[in-house]
Amino acid sequence: MENQALIDIVNYAYKNVPMYKELFGENITISSMEEFKKLPFTNKEMYTKYDKKAMSQEHLNYPLTDQLRMRRTSGSSGICLNLGWNHADDTHSLMELWLIRKKYYGITPADKCCYFYTTTYYGNTIIEDDEEVRKSYDNRSLGFNKCGFTKERLVKIYKDMLEFDPKYIITQPSIAILLADYVAEEDVEPLKSLTYVEVSGELLLESDRTKIETVLQCKVGNQYGCNEANSIAMEQGDHRFHINKSNVYVEIVKDGNVVPYGEIGDIYITSLHNHATPFIRYQLGDQGKLIREGDELYIELEKARCTQFILDEFGNKIPAYIFLRPIEHISEQLGNIIKQFQIIQTDINQFSVKFALHPKYIGWKDAIAEIFTEYLKQDTLKNATWKFEACEHLFPEDTTGKLSYFYNEVSGGYK
Repeated sequence: MENQALIDIVNYAYKNVPMYKELFGENITISSMEEFKKLPFTNKEMYTKYDKKAMSQEHLNYPLTDQLRMRRTSGSSGICLNLGWNHADDTHSLMELWLIRKKYYGITPADKCCYFYTTTYYGNTIIEDDEEVRKSYDNRSLGFNKCGFTKERLVKIYKDMLEFDPKYIITQPSIAILLADYVAEEDVEPLKSLTYVEVSGELLLESDRTKIETVLQCKVGNQYGCNEANSIAMEQGDHRFHINKSNVYVEIVKDGNVVPYGEIGDIYITSLHNHATPFIRYQLGDQGKLIREGDELYIELEKARCTQFILDEFGNKIPAYIFLRPIEHISEQLGNIIKQFQIIQTDINQFSVKFALHPKYIGWKDAIAEIFTEYLKQDTLKNATWKFEACEHLFPEDTTGKLSYFYNEVSGGYK
C-alpha cells in the first residue's frame, strides 16, 4: 500500500508540476519501485530555482487554490524555501503522528496544548500584531511568541501556563530546557495537568531529556520532521525514531547511490501526501542511517545540530528562533530572494549576518538589512552591532556537515 502511494504521488507530480516534467523527461509513467529508483534526486536549491514551477499547477488555480496554505522553510538548515500544502493533505499527513501520540503518550487533539511560534499567518499573509500570547477560540491551545525572550518574559510565560494548565507542550529542546531550568532554580509549582512534552528541530541530549522529565514531571517524546512533509519519524516510548511509513518514504544516499540498511549517508524523503508541492527523492540536509528490525523501520540521525543560545549583555540566554521572524518578513516583502542565511554571534552585542542571494539580488543587501533590524523584536539586543554580508553561496560546516543558521562564538553562549 505504501509503495502504491509512492507511485501515485510520483505520477501526480509528473502530470501537474512543470519542474518534474523537465527533470523526468517526456511521457513518463511510474508503475514499479524499480522505475521509481531510476528517478533523479532533488534538493532545496532546485526548488528555490524553479519557485512556483515546483508547485502543482492544479493547486494554483480555482478551486484548489482556496485550500492552499503557503509555508516558508527558514529554519535550522539556513536555506529558505517557499512551499504549499493543501489543507486536507496537511491533515492526512499528521494522522499517524496523532495515533502515536494517543497510543504511547495519551494525547489527543482535544487536550489542552501550549506551543511557541515566531510569526502568525492569516491565510497566506503574515499578520504583524506583536502579540506575546495567542489563545485559540476553543481554549484548547495557548501559543507564545518566541521573540523578546528575557528572564522576566520567561516568568510571565510560566505564569500563563500555570493558569492555562496544559496537558502537553510542543516546542524545541532549547525552550523546554529554559522552562525546566526556571522551574528548578526558582522552585515554582509544577504544571499540575502536564503529562507530555514533545520536542523537535534540534538535537535532544539524553541528559536534557532526563532534566525535562524530572523537573516538569512528564514524559518527553522526540519527533523528527520538516515543513515539506510534516512528521518523518517519532519516538514510541523507546527513544528510537520510528519512520512514519504512511507519510514518507525514506532513502539514505551516499555518492549518488542508495545505500543498504545500517550505512550512513544523506537523508532523502518522498512525501506521500503533499500534492501542492510534491517532494520526490528530496534531500533534507541531514545525515543518518536506516535500521530495519522485522516490520519496524527506524532512522538514526548523525551529525545533528546542537542547541545554542544567543547571549545578551544582561546575561539572558535567548533562543535563536527570534531570527526566523525577520527572515520570514524579508521573504514576505521582497520575495524569495534569500537562498541561505547564517547568523554568527562574534561577541556580546556583536553579530555577523550572512545572506546567500540569487546573483541579481546581491545589490539588495541594504534593503534586506533594514527589514531584518526592523522586525527583530528583541529589546535586549537594541545596542547590538550588526555586520551584514551578501554572497552567492554559504557552505556546510566541516564538523556537522550542515549549515546551521545560528552559531555562537562567545564563551558561555552554548547550552
